[in-house]
Order: sequence, then C-alpha cells, then structure tokens
Amino acid sequence: MASYFAKGAFLGEQLHDIIEEIKTEEQLLLATRKINEAIQIQFARGSFILLMGSLLIVLLFLARRMHLDIGRQERGKDALRIAHDELEHRVQQRTAELETVNLFLKVEIDDHKKAENALQKSEYLLHELAAHQESIREDERKRIATEIHDTLGQSLLVLRIDVTLLQTQTFTPHKRFSEKISVLLEDIGTIMRSVRLIINDLRPGVLDLGLYAAIEWQLQQFQLQTGIACVLLPDSEEVELTDSAATALFRVLQELLTNIERHSQATQMVVALHADADNVCMTVSDNGVGVVPGYDEKKDSYGLLGMQERISNLGGQVEIVTAQDGGFKVTVSMPKQIADIAEQT
Repeated sequence: MASYFAKGAFLGEQLHDIIEEIKTEEQLLLATRKINEAIQIQFARGSFILLMGSLLIVLLFLARRMHLDIGRQERGKDALRIAHDELEHRVQQRTAELETVNLFLKVEIDDHKKAENALQKSEYLLHELAAHQESIREDERKRIATEIHDTLGQSLLVLRIDVTLLQTQTFTPHKRFSEKISVLLEDIGTIMRSVRLIINDLRPGVLDLGLYAAIEWQLQQFQLQTGIACVLLPDSEEVELTDSAATALFRVLQELLTNIERHSQATQMVVALHADADNVCMTVSDNGVGVVPGYDEKKDSYGLLGMQERISNLGGQVEIVTAQDGGFKVTVSMPKQIADIAEQT
C-alpha cells in the first residue's frame, strides 16, 4: 500500500515537472511570439516610414516638375503671346502693303483697260481708214483711167485718124515722107497700146462686163506674158457683185498672179469662182513650190498682208494652204450679205 502511494507521489512529481516544463515552454513561446510581433511591428513601421519618405520624395519631385512645367508654360505663353502680337503686327503691315499694291494694280488695270480700249478703237479706225483709203484709191484709179481714156485715148485716136488721112491724101508719092508717116502711125499705135495697158492696170474696163469675164481676160493676159497655163474652171459661175467687192477680188487675183510669177516656179494654175447660199468664194491654186517659209515676214513683203486686209475690210477672209507635194491653194471668201450680191442691191 505504501508502495502504491510512493509510486503515486513519484508520478505526481514527474507530472508536476512535465507541467512546469510545459509552462516554461509556453512562456518561452509567448516571449518569442512577443519578440517576433515586436520585430514585425518595427519592420512594418520602418517600411511605412520608408514608403512615406519615398512618397514624400516623389511628391516633392512631382511638385518640382510641376513648378518647372508651369514656369515653362508661362514662358511659352509669353513667347506665344509675343509671337502672336508680332505676327498680328506683320499681318497688319502686310495687309496695308497689299491694299496699297491692290490699289496700284486697280489703277494700272484701269489704265490698261483704257489703253486696250484706245488700241481697239485705233485698230478699228485704222481698218476703217485703210478701207476708206482703198476705196478712194480705186475711185481715183477709175477717175484717172476715165480721164486718160476720154482725153489722151481719144486725142491719140483723132491723131491717128488725121495721120492716116494725111497719108491717104498725099497725091505726090514721096518715099521718105511715106516712110515717116508709117513710122509715125506705128508709134501712135504703140502709144495707144501702152495707154490701154495703163488704163487696164488702173481700172480694167472688162470689170464692167462682170467679175467672171474680168478674171478670164486677166488669165489670158497672164498666160501670154508668162507662158504659165491658166485654167478657169468651166463650172465657175458668174456672180454679180458691187463694184467694191468685184474690184477687191480682182485685185487679190492680180496680187496672187504676181506672186505666182515671181516665186512659185509653177507651170499651171487653176481659178474657180462660185457662190453658195452664204458666201462668195474665189479659189486660186498652182503646181509650184508653195509658199516659201517666212515669205510673209520678209521686209517690204506686204502682198499677203495686203490681200488679207483688203478682204477683211469687206468682212471676208483669206485661207492659204501649202500642199505636201508642192503648190499652194488660196481661198478668198466673203459673206454674201457683205459682198452685196446683185439680188440684194
């Protein structure tokens, strides 16, 4: 019985020791835990302080940057405001200059318009003057031709008749006297032919028979003088024109014949005259070398220009075409209402 109590006491002591050890370990664990918690708290505090310090540094840096940016923006605004003021000043200055230039240009344009109107009026007056002078020239030629025909021509005719009568009424044959009268008659005949040529050059009387007949006569004379074969197309038709229109076409034909004789080296030429519902046309063509380049630009070469001016005064036009295989073709046309066809006169 005593042994049991002894064992119980021994076990109680061991249990007490174990409990004490457990308490000691628990206290040690509690102390360790408190130390760890204190360390964690200190670490958390340090981290928080470090974080707050970092945040403070970042905020200070951002504030500095913002201050610098605000300063740059203010300086930029000032520079932009200065540039804007300078640009506005330049715009105002440039606008004033442009207004001055614009005013000058308006004045210059007005002067140009006035000069252009004056030039157009001058050109119109020159055309009118040229047409008037040409009309006066043709009237003067006609008057001179009439004067020569009525005075000199008739005087020569009377002189020829008197000399012829003198020759027939000479009863006493005298060889030298008879030869002298024959020579005198030949001289009178030569003078009369020269007078007729002068009259025809001044104003061909054949024009009174119509333009077609005048062209036919002129071509015959041209062929006899130059040997160039001349053809007046049989389908050409007589057109009755006023004297001015017929004379203009005839003078153009004469100018073309002169050019053909001097420059074309042609052996044949063809003339056609016809009228349609709107226009009167005369076409002249040859088989020569054509119009020499630059011919109408030569000094003192006014043939083509004179033809165009003469016809344009009557509202017509002159068209010149050089064929590739040689020769050239001139078409002269004028409106029927301008040419005053006889049906309208």
